[in-house]
Amino acid sequence: MVIEKFETLGVRKDGTELDLEVTMVPIPFKDGPASLVFLVDTSSQKAKDDTLWEQDARFKVIFMTASVGMALVAMDGTPILVNTALTEMLGYSEAEFQKMTFSQFTHPEDIQKDMKLFKEILGGKRNAYNIEKRFIRKDGLAFPCHLTVSVVKSPSGKPHYVVGVVEQTSDRVAKLAV
Repeated sequence: MVIEKFETLGVRKDGTELDLEVTMVPIPFKDGPASLVFLVDTSSQKAKDDTLWEQDARFKVIFMTASVGMALVAMDGTPILVNTALTEMLGYSEAEFQKMTFSQFTHPEDIQKDMKLFKEILGGKRNAYNIEKRFIRKDGLAFPCHLTVSVVKSPSGKPHYVVGVVEQTSDRVAKLAV
């Protein structure tokens, strides 16, 4: 017995089209084979899927083409996704960022104040923070930035990840003596 499943377009009595999922189950009868057919209207789910796809596409375009550095960061401080501006600003590839925590590209003197605020987000004491801090580029040069961090919560209200926005506040960079 082979069950067939496929999608097709149907037409309602009023002439409007609908998306259908068709499942055909063969049934053997002594007079010959027959099929039990199930039709499921998937139009509303397809519309939701299309809307989600469009929202996702819009987000990616905005995120990746922003002129400021942006990162989606896991709750352990590891970047999940970084945009082009941030990779150019700090000199690391997206793959390199995903193997680091933000403390690895933060000036040592600024790590403690940033970690304190980040822990407050983890603990639910705040939803966002802004600080002036220095980042360290891959080539070892440090530069000042304004960092805005906002929490993104799951539907249950728990912090899911954070969004970091980095704006370089000076064209001046300095070799770090660490």
